[in-house]
Amino acid sequence: MKSLKLYTIIILLACLNACKPEEFGPIGEPRVVLKNLAGTWTISKVTQIDNFADKKGFPYTSMDITNVYPYKEFKLTFNLNDKGEPSTFTSVSGNAPQIISLSSGTWTTDNTEAPKVLTFKSGTAESKIEMGSYNSFNNNKLVLRVIRILNGIPVVTYEYEFSKN
Repeated sequence: MKSLKLYTIIILLACLNACKPEEFGPIGEPRVVLKNLAGTWTISKVTQIDNFADKKGFPYTSMDITNVYPYKEFKLTFNLNDKGEPSTFTSVSGNAPQIISLSSGTWTTDNTEAPKVLTFKSGTAESKIEMGSYNSFNNNKLVLRVIRILNGIPVVTYEYEFSKN
């Protein structure tokens, strides 16, 4: 019994001694998303996602529809002003479907440090689109999402992957 107590105390002391704060290295400079957005982007891939199938766990929830229409002709240019803030944009669809219903105007974001929604304006007309992951910027990619809603329920999501020119 004495040896069991001794072993328990030794194990307890070893465990307590092993708990030390871990030191982490620097995480680097914060990512400036708007700076990464600036420039001209061309669609490289389009994925259609069936939200009902995805929610119910069906095996076939998405489909690559890049070659159904000439999506790769669509180009989108983001411009920043001298302060690094959103200013103007242009979109050229060519024969591709219009991803953004406006061809030029101004653009803004819901949050300049971590944007989730991009808003495009031309006069009184407005078009909104969601941003995907910021990690895609590491590969000069941009993912934008358009969610089609029917009676308040998301039905189909289109993910447009752009490559920077």
